[in-house]
Amino acid sequence: MITHDGTSVPRLSEPWDPNGTEWLTLAWDEDVACHGAITASSWVLPDNWTNNFENEDVSVTDCDNNTYDHCNRVLLSTTETSGLFVITNRVSFSDQTQLDRSVRIRIKEI
Repeated sequence: MITHDGTSVPRLSEPWDPNGTEWLTLAWDEDVACHGAITASSWVLPDNWTNNFENEDVSVTDCDNNTYDHCNRVLLSTTETSGLFVITNRVSFSDQTQLDRSVRIRIKEI
């Protein structure tokens, strides 16, 4: 899982395969505990990136068997073949707070 420290946009540890379609998942558990339920979610994508499908406020278990109860997921693909890109999930909560969480993705050069 990606850790956000509030001072910089983290980067995925593995490069993105430009020939694949993969899920990007961001957890909002701490923010839901503070601001209430997720009422809306949208994804801000760079040009040449495609949102193929998304899930809002779902439970996800990672490969270390940690479960996160409030995740937003997007199934992404891209036609980009190189570069570093920022993907953002914009979320509104029941207390009217709106927050963005972003991640940098580097394309795997083939």
